[in-house]
Amino acid sequence: MGCNQTSTNEQRKEAPTTTNNADKNETNKKATPNTNTEKSVYDSLGGESAIGAVVDSFYTKVLASEIVKSYFENIDMVSQSAKLRNFVCFATGGPNRYEGRDMREAHAKMHLEEKHFDEIVNLLVATLKEFKVSEELIGKVAEKLLPLKDDILNR
Repeated sequence: MGCNQTSTNEQRKEAPTTTNNADKNETNKKATPNTNTEKSVYDSLGGESAIGAVVDSFYTKVLASEIVKSYFENIDMVSQSAKLRNFVCFATGGPNRYEGRDMREAHAKMHLEEKHFDEIVNLLVATLKEFKVSEELIGKVAEKLLPLKDDILNR
């Protein structure tokens, strides 16, 4: 599923079933369009196509890395790239929902160590720099992804 696609659940609009005024107010808050004029990280990165190009270049580096390439030896990289593209779009404020496994579950059996996480971060930063992403925007991407570290390392 690409960044601009929605799942069947998202396409189906269901009315709230509660009559509690507090619940109605909460539902209305959630339904209120975002009027914040600041661009999302997703938009600042250039949207789905730009994120897709970054992910493809990133995985080229990952597959060449002596530190992490063994984790991808028996992986369908087309599927893996699509999953990461979808996740990054979601995590940076894109219009999709991430419906894959949570990070702890997805990485639980991999026995990753700090050096593996650091290598992935370094490869991502290098890729973003190659795509002329500013240090400020790289920092914003990091703010979205670094909180996942403990789940990825299964701590």
